[in-house]
This record gives sequence, C-alpha cells and structure tokens, in this order.
Amino acid sequence: MLGGAVGGGALAGEQLPKAYTSVVEAIIVSLRDSLDAEAFEASEAAVRRKADPAKEAIKTFVSRWRDDERVNSHPSHVAITAAVTELGAFYSKAGARARMTTPVRTSIYGHLDAAEAALADSPSPEPRSKDGLAALFPSS
Repeated sequence: MLGGAVGGGALAGEQLPKAYTSVVEAIIVSLRDSLDAEAFEASEAAVRRKADPAKEAIKTFVSRWRDDERVNSHPSHVAITAAVTELGAFYSKAGARARMTTPVRTSIYGHLDAAEAALADSPSPEPRSKDGLAALFPSS
C-alpha cells in the first residue's frame, strides 16, 4: 500500500514541512514539463533535458521524504509515490529510452493533479506574503 496510514503522519488539512512542499511542487512542475515534451513528440534529447530537474526532485523526495512519518500518510505523498512508482515500472518494463504510452502518461498526470490538489488543501507552512510587484506596494 502506498503511503498508508502510519501513526503520526500528516493528514489532509494539516501543516506540512516547507521543504517537503517545495520538493513535491518541484516534482509536479518538472515532471509535467517532461511529460508535456514527450506528449508533443519532442526529440529524445529535449525530453531528457526536461526530465533532468524531475529526476533530481524525485531523488530528493525518495531519499528524504519517502519514509518520513510526518508526511507519508498525506494524500500528496500517496499521489507522488504512485506517480514515481508508475514511472519507474514503465521504464523498467519498456526500457530507459522508450516513449511513454498515452495511458501511462495520462495516469501519471492524474497522480500529479491529485498531489497538487492535496497540497492546495493543506495549510501553508508559513503565511504566504504577497508575490511579485504587489509586495513592493503596501495596500492603503
């Protein structure tokens, strides 16, 4: 069972560590970029370039967060673990240079969407400040 309910784990609606949310957000963005490149039939070199940031974020997730009881029962963890597992299973079976099939790509997109939704439902680790230019101009 992926990320099953382990005592002490964060559940939806609970605050998550900032480093965890950063890694999960990086996986979501970079893996989508890689999947998008493959979906639009970019060259193998272009797909691999897009995949490099995803590989690094996944390595960080696996080494740091895979077994962390503070997050492993959170829906975002379950979804990212499912995406990574499915990605690994595909390449293990089809080979490292194989083009991803549409059903597998669609399923991984679904896991990424679920992880993103779960993060959106969780409180931020710290209050978010205004972004961009709006932060330079206090409201009166």
